[in-house]
Amino acid sequence: MPNITLPDGSQRSYDQPVTPATIAADIGPGLAKAALIAVVDDAEWDLTRPIENDARLSLVTAKDEQALALLRHDCAHVMAEAVLELFPETQVTIGPAIENGFYYDFHRETAFSEDDLVTIEKRMHDIVERNEPIIRNVWTRDEAVAFYKKNNEPFKIELVEAIPADQTVTFYQQGDFIDLCRGPHLPSTGKLGHAFKLMKVAGAYWRGDSTRPMLQRIYGTAWVTEKDLAAYLHMLEEAEKRDHRKLGRQLGLFHLQEEAAGSVFWHAKGWVLYREIEAYVRRRLDAAGYSEVKTPQLVDRSLWEASGHWEKFGENMFTAQSEDERTLALKPMNCPCHVQIFRQGIKSYRDLPLRMAEFGSCHRNEPSGALHGIMRVRAFTQDDAHIFCTEDQITAESVKFCSLLQSIYADFGFKNSSDEDSIKYVKIFTFATKEFIDNLISEHSEVPHERKLQKFISEEITKMVHSEEDLIKVKNASSILFGNNTSENLSNIDEGTFLDVFSGVPNIELNKSYFNESEIIEDLLDKTNFFSSKSEIRRLISQNSISINKIKIDSTFKISDIELINNKYVLVQKGKKNYYLISVSS
Repeated sequence: MPNITLPDGSQRSYDQPVTPATIAADIGPGLAKAALIAVVDDAEWDLTRPIENDARLSLVTAKDEQALALLRHDCAHVMAEAVLELFPETQVTIGPAIENGFYYDFHRETAFSEDDLVTIEKRMHDIVERNEPIIRNVWTRDEAVAFYKKNNEPFKIELVEAIPADQTVTFYQQGDFIDLCRGPHLPSTGKLGHAFKLMKVAGAYWRGDSTRPMLQRIYGTAWVTEKDLAAYLHMLEEAEKRDHRKLGRQLGLFHLQEEAAGSVFWHAKGWVLYREIEAYVRRRLDAAGYSEVKTPQLVDRSLWEASGHWEKFGENMFTAQSEDERTLALKPMNCPCHVQIFRQGIKSYRDLPLRMAEFGSCHRNEPSGALHGIMRVRAFTQDDAHIFCTEDQITAESVKFCSLLQSIYADFGFKNSSDEDSIKYVKIFTFATKEFIDNLISEHSEVPHERKLQKFISEEITKMVHSEEDLIKVKNASSILFGNNTSENLSNIDEGTFLDVFSGVPNIELNKSYFNESEIIEDLLDKTNFFSSKSEIRRLISQNSISINKIKIDSTFKISDIELINNKYVLVQKGKKNYYLISVSS
């Protein structure tokens, strides 16, 4: 007989398992109609999923913050359903909600066209109008594998096979569309509404691995109301008008073309501006005691191996073969070359600090999809500097550098600002509508500690300078380290980003067979040398202080319960900030 505690502290008792939908109806017809999902003991829950034990419950409506991510996730499913109805030869893979929208990755021989997006979007509206019930099903892993093998879906088979054999998996069905998903979802497709739009198609490697098949990723945006959608599209339209690539051509400053992707053709007017800025920075560096140097652009592979860049960054370097069969690399950064200059001759501590600067021509083999005008390129000049100093000079040199940096930024109009200045900057540096900005300012004034204005400005600038995809990666990485990230979010992050986040974290490599040799989690954790003893492990487990892949473990947790990240990694967390990485080899 579950006792349900509501947010106001009141309780309702039931003599049998009860669904959140039933509870909502008991409270009132208005809430029953508005409810989208429930939160049961801090876990998001489908409205039709029974609650069997005592629990705390709250109901999520379109007014709640988490509703937007829910709508976007459902929109991804509706898009996948539409694609399969229109192009049944297509294979679906993964489709999460992201910042400002959603995407789904598809595998098919023929590329999606802009006309296809229009057709798919129209079918999505049809599916919403059908108001198809969204039904949660629980299967065993073996049932799931058999289902996908029958339908010849290797991508889904791979996802399911990564789930431990003794765990159940959940599927969601709407109409004839069935998808592997943790959920939760809306009660029906009609709850989604029509505030969505498909934006573009891009390429994406399966599981973020360049050695795996290339998929087609359809991006869309989704909002609670059509008014919100219109405001977002207006913001994008205004940003397009001010696109620096368009302005560069119109003003005769520079242009870009496919034959030199990621490199800039500077025109006479633009080059005058470039040289003036460079001359200004050179004067400031001279005055601050920096010695300007110039280092080679082509450097033997051995130097990059010695510096560690080849292992970490090798795939992003442009290389060339010399006639003596040596491998040379165009430098992606100046650091190792500056160290070579420092190594020449004998240095005394009396020579320090030594401040070395260079306008270094660098090249990086950035993915074509990441290139963005002159903001994300393959060829660039890095105004780079390195300070060689004694340990007791570090603080003073850091203060001097920060002062120099702030001073240079101030000369270009980027000054240290107070929270009040964010009201001015959100109008200058973003392309949101006046109505949107006014509402955001109002929200900020009510809860200034949440820094909504500052967060919005930083996100918009990041998208302008880099890309929305890069912003998503950074936020995912940040949430892994500092937020309440889930195991599902962790599994969806690409391997490169995952390894970048945990670069330098203590690690060990274990053979996959080891995971079959023991069921006791203490044995695995003891193997890492991350803990002083098994007794410490047991104590921390009892204190709920150990997580495996962002899942808190208890004394019943087994090695077989672990779902590998990217089919390769196990992330152990002790407390809030201490991490250990296990790499699993076959």
